[in-house]
Amino acid sequence: MLDHLLNSLPVFLLELLAALAGIYYLKKAISPTYEYKLLVGFLWFSFFVEIAALYTIIAYYSNYEYFGFIKGSNFQRNYWLYNLRNIIEYIIYILFFLSQLKESNFKKLLQTFAFLLVPAMILNLIISDVYFQSYSQFTILVNALMYLILILRYFYEMLQSDIILNFYRSLAFYVSVGVLLWYLSITPFFIYSKYYEATNMEFVELQRMVLATMNIFFYSLFIFGFLNCGIKKRSQIKNEAPT
Repeated sequence: MLDHLLNSLPVFLLELLAALAGIYYLKKAISPTYEYKLLVGFLWFSFFVEIAALYTIIAYYSNYEYFGFIKGSNFQRNYWLYNLRNIIEYIIYILFFLSQLKESNFKKLLQTFAFLLVPAMILNLIISDVYFQSYSQFTILVNALMYLILILRYFYEMLQSDIILNFYRSLAFYVSVGVLLWYLSITPFFIYSKYYEATNMEFVELQRMVLATMNIFFYSLFIFGFLNCGIKKRSQIKNEAPT
């Protein structure tokens, strides 16, 4: 158990640092809008979900001396926790990326379609046995597809405007790059999560390596984005202050 926790420690620390960096950004921003507050709030929520999900590891390695009541129950695996988290993540990121787009009929169409998928994801968990048995492939595919469409649209609009000249000052740019690359890299592994068994150790090790690498990249990019944009906003406030 100790080895598992030590291997996970760098990612846990980066998650915590990303959430703290988000608080720093909000304090330096001038009247931060709701989507940035939601994003930072979700980072804290996600961090606590990761901590809570450790109950399965503690139970297993203690031979169910701790959390013994989960043995043989639907809660013996923590898929249910991540399936719930993934739906909440979807709502947060959809709101965030939609807020970055210009008003248009295309945006309205995307918004309507995106939120119609939320009850579909919930219904999929209810009518199937996937909620407790594995990661919901439907939820993950919907997330990946909608993020891809919204982020590519955001990049397209950015290229058509003056924002491209100062893209490195935009927190949305760092968030978009992080989410896009994470999902492009990780989605195939979650789709085939049924192979996460001891008999497929090569697949398991590859999945762990890619997931750990992308998590480190993802949260490091968020930390850099929060700090970089927060510092620039602080400099901007000083420059605009009356002398």
